[in-house]
Formats: sequence, C-alpha cells, structure tokens
Amino acid sequence: ALVGAFAGEEVDGATDATLAVGGGVDISATSGGFIGTVAVAGAGVAEGARTDVETLGAHDQFVSKTQTGERATGRTIAAGGSLNVADETVKAEVNKVTLTTQDDLNVHATYGAVLEAFAIGGALSAVGAKNSGNIALAGAVAVNRLTADISSSIRSANVASDGGVTVQATDESYTMAQAGAAAIAWSESLDFIDIDRPGAARNRSVSVGLSIVANDIGSGEGYSLKSYIEDAMITADGNVLVDAVSTAAVHGLAIGGALSKASGEFVTQGNVAGSGAGAISVNYIDQSIDAHIQDSSVQTIAGSGGSVTVSASHDPPLLRTDAFGVAIAFAGTLRKNAGGTVASKSFAIGAAAAANYLNQTVDAHVEDSTVLADGSLTVD
Repeated sequence: ALVGAFAGEEVDGATDATLAVGGGVDISATSGGFIGTVAVAGAGVAEGARTDVETLGAHDQFVSKTQTGERATGRTIAAGGSLNVADETVKAEVNKVTLTTQDDLNVHATYGAVLEAFAIGGALSAVGAKNSGNIALAGAVAVNRLTADISSSIRSANVASDGGVTVQATDESYTMAQAGAAAIAWSESLDFIDIDRPGAARNRSVSVGLSIVANDIGSGEGYSLKSYIEDAMITADGNVLVDAVSTAAVHGLAIGGALSKASGEFVTQGNVAGSGAGAISVNYIDQSIDAHIQDSSVQTIAGSGGSVTVSASHDPPLLRTDAFGVAIAFAGTLRKNAGGTVASKSFAIGAAAAANYLNQTVDAHVEDSTVLADGSLTVD
C-alpha cells in the first residue's frame, strides 16, 4: 500500500504532488491466510507361518513334521517429508508527498499468516516363521522456512493531520511444524525345531523411528519488522504513535517411536529384539524489530494534549519446542526346547532433543530529529 512516489523514483524531498483529504486516511497492507503441507508415508508387510504339529504323550512337546527349518524375512521403510518456504514482503507507506487530512492518518502493515508443516511416517514388518527376521524403519521430517520484510513508514513527506498519526507494523503469524514417526518390527513363531534334527532357530527384530522438526525464521534473507518516520515533517492535532509489535507464535513438535518383539517356542538360539527412537525439534529465530523517528520533525499542536510514542516489542503467546523419543523392545522364549532354556536379548534406546535459538534485536529510538509533544514523549 502506497501514497506518493515509489522509493526508486528520483525526487528530491517531497514531490509537488499534494493530497488533501476532508476526512481520515487509512493506508493498510495485510498478508494472511494459511500455508500448509501434509505428508503421510506408510509401509507394511505381514505374513505368518506355522508348521503342522503333533503331541507326544506326557512330555507335551511339539515336534515338527518338517525336517528343515522355515525362514522368513520382512523389511519395510517409510519416510514422510513436509516443507513450507515463505518469503513475505508487506509494506504500507506514505512516501514523497504532501498530505493534509482532517481526521486521523493510519498507516498499517500486518502479517498474519499461518504456516503448518505436518509429516507422518509409519512402518510395520511382521513376518513369522521358525527363523524370522524383521526390520522396520520409519522417518518423518517437517520444516518451515520463513523470511519476511514487514514495514510501515512515512518517508520524505510533509503531513499535516487534524487528528492523530499512527504508523504501525504488526506480526501476528503462527508457525508450527509437527512430525511423528513410528516403526514396529514383530517376529514371533509358535513353531519349533525337530527334536531329532535340531538345526538352528531364532527370531530377530529391529525397529527404528526418527522424526525431525525445524522452524527456521530469518536465517535466509532475514526477518525484519519495522515502523518508522524518516526525513519527514509531521504536524498532528492528536497523538503520534510509531509502533512495531510482534505477537508471532512458533511451535515445534517431534515424536519418534519404535517397538520390537522377538519371541517363539522351542528356539535353539536366543531371540533378539532391538529398537531405537529419536526426536529432534528446533526453533531458530533471527529477527529485527525496530521503531524509530530519524531526520524528521514531529510536532503535536499546542493545546491538543497529543503525545508522541515510539515503541518496539516482542511478546509471543507461544514460543515452544517439544521432542519425545520412546523405544520398546521385548525378546523371550515361550517354552523350553529339548536342549533346555536359551537366553534371549533385547535392547532399546530412546533419545530426544529440543532447542529454541533466539537471536533478535528489539529497538526503539529517536535520532537526529526534533520532537515537540504537547503531551508526553515515550520511547520504549
């Protein structure tokens, strides 16, 4: 939104253009809406095998009618990725013009978009036999990357207002990234080896679930929220407000889960189950929030009680990152075999990391300017 000349035009000071308005003037630039990506990935394989059996009297031991051991292997991989990239420019300005209003002049730039990246990955491997091995790998990645230039300004202009003058830039956006990954490896047999021809029998399962989430704000072309008066003459019969305020919310959530089971009857070697789960969630914010009056003359008319306020603030309702990694593994032999019991092994590792990195400058100042306020002068 623009009143006056574009900044690139070769005009010294205010232009000859004059705009007189018999009421108030509102100059507003707004960017909003929803920007979202969703990714869902899943993979699964399942198959069961069971050998015919007969019972041998008081021993109550099962004997395979098949003389060779059955083998089965299952492998699954699933990965989901979601990415939002937004490069926003929102500007409202009065530039190189002489402007007279008989009511308030309001210059507003507002950014209020919602960015959501959502990803899920799920993998299941469940193949059963005397000798079964299952591997399940699941991953999910969700990333938001935002750069923005949000500004409201009065530049190289002469403004006379019979009301107040407000120059305000606001960020009300909500950026969220969510990712979940779950892997299940399930190896189980109700079969057993032939007592006379033992051979080897063992069940194995491995599962890994990993999710990664990142909200990256300002690391590329930067993030700037700015409200200012520069090289201008302002006369107001009311309050003058120069305000840059961010109430942007940022949230990251990553969940990684893994479950492994390896069990069977009458195995000759121990069952083995292993699972690993990881989750990483990071918010990276590099931003500048600025409000200033520079190389200007700003005056509120005597008797108006008008104050002059220059303010910059960052007050997010939510700046949070969460990560959860849960791994479960179970390995066991359900009954003794002919040679006695065997040892089974299981291991599980769960890890999670979450971090907020905030590098910001919040600044409000008056520089090389004349400010005459009939009321108060506040710079914060």
